[in-house]
Amino acid sequence: MKKSDPETVNDTIIISYLMINLLAGAETTAVPLRSVFYYILQQPAVWARLRQGLDTIVKDKIKPVTWRDARLSPYLEVVMREATRMLPGVAMNLERYVPEGGLVIPPVPTSGGNRNDAPAAVAENGMFFPAGTIVGINPYVMACNTSVYGADVDVFWPEHWQGVEEPEPPNERGGPAFGAGARVCIGKNLALLQAYEAVATLVVRYDIELAEPTSQWRITNSWFPRQEDGLDGRLNGRAGGH
Repeated sequence: MKKSDPETVNDTIIISYLMINLLAGAETTAVPLRSVFYYILQQPAVWARLRQGLDTIVKDKIKPVTWRDARLSPYLEVVMREATRMLPGVAMNLERYVPEGGLVIPPVPTSGGNRNDAPAAVAENGMFFPAGTIVGINPYVMACNTSVYGADVDVFWPEHWQGVEEPEPPNERGGPAFGAGARVCIGKNLALLQAYEAVATLVVRYDIELAEPTSQWRITNSWFPRQEDGLDGRLNGRAGGH
């Protein structure tokens, strides 16, 4: 990298790249994992349905569940989407610069207008942002949009996603928790793989319960949302010899 782009890449930049991989890779995986178990352990019916579905798919209960098997569970998919919606791995604006020519946010002009028009020409049909403007979407705020998810946005309810056509890649309809476009999180696929496999394996192999089922966690936002309290639990090998 230093040889191909010496004006941009130096030792400091390379170290920052490595640190981003370590820090972001850990938090964007840990946040949805904690979110999943916090919510499903508070709802025995969700836990039971998830385990029952995985039991019909996973034949070897000793080895860790593979990505291939985990992806065969439709209910695990909607549970993961809902957990990511309730608490995305990043909860601040994912910022971008508006490109040359500017940008019109929908509604798009129906006639005679495009992104290269002057602001006055598109004001009645949409919101115009000139080139260089910093714009962004907060995944957490977007996930609280009642016009998209209904009035019960504060409720963990995997059935929010029932009947939604299966996207590819997985979790695409769960909102921009990993960003989107050319600047999508480079660790997205790895984070999802780890989270799906870990959740499926723990649900299949262990009996888990919250130490204090009524305890509520506290969320502190510092780019990554930090979950505190409310997730102390007990884990035992599954009854019945699984």
